[in-house]
Amino acid sequence: MKQFVQLFIVINILSFSCASVKNEYGRANIIDPNIISIKPTYRDSAATAVYIGGSIGASKENGAYNREESFQVNSFNAHIATTKKNFNASIGGYGFWGDYQTTEYPGFASGDQSFKGYGINGNININLPFDYLDWRLLGLNLNYQHENGDFFDFRRRIANSRLAINGEENAGRVSTSLYSELIWKHKFFDAGLTYSLGLGNNKFASTKIFATYRSVTLFYQNSSSFEGTFNYNFDSRSNFLRSHSFGLRYQIFKIK
Repeated sequence: MKQFVQLFIVINILSFSCASVKNEYGRANIIDPNIISIKPTYRDSAATAVYIGGSIGASKENGAYNREESFQVNSFNAHIATTKKNFNASIGGYGFWGDYQTTEYPGFASGDQSFKGYGINGNININLPFDYLDWRLLGLNLNYQHENGDFFDFRRRIANSRLAINGEENAGRVSTSLYSELIWKHKFFDAGLTYSLGLGNNKFASTKIFATYRSVTLFYQNSSSFEGTFNYNFDSRSNFLRSHSFGLRYQIFKIK
């Protein structure tokens, strides 16, 4: 466990080292890296569970030079999560695909730019359990995402053009975030609220509400992302996105 925590700290420091880089066009899927994995609640014993599911999301973006753009993304997710009395942890992966609606620029066609890719996600948090409440006081989320497709090619071409517009040229990116969760525990269902804050070059503020009944969890997440900016402020020459996503996670099995 100590080695796992140390790895999170090292990668987080590396993420901060890129914080001053600005991109008008960053990666398309800014939703999945910000979703904190569902985990079992603590009910007087440790538990480990495996989940599968999917989500759909969309965003309106203030792109380069204040031009409004949009995207939609679909994803499939699978992860394993463990709950002890005083901590939770999970690790998993996801695949995604979607379309990004770009603005027309000289020499670049406008319209739908498809994208696809995959990601690996892990998070760990401190847990304070009570009779009817789990307070996951502070957690650290780590995500690696690899993206390709038409929109990735568009970003690379526009970055190397004579236009004064930046584009992220790397297909892969590591990002980190901090989060806190409150989960109300009932005999038959759970309901929770998650707040997370992006670090380094992945600035965002996100709120998620979710409810679990038996093996099924439904959630809604609202995020404001400040792609590539150093401060949590609007910058007309950087991506500014407000996204909404709905998701479902199904618990395949649970071991106590």
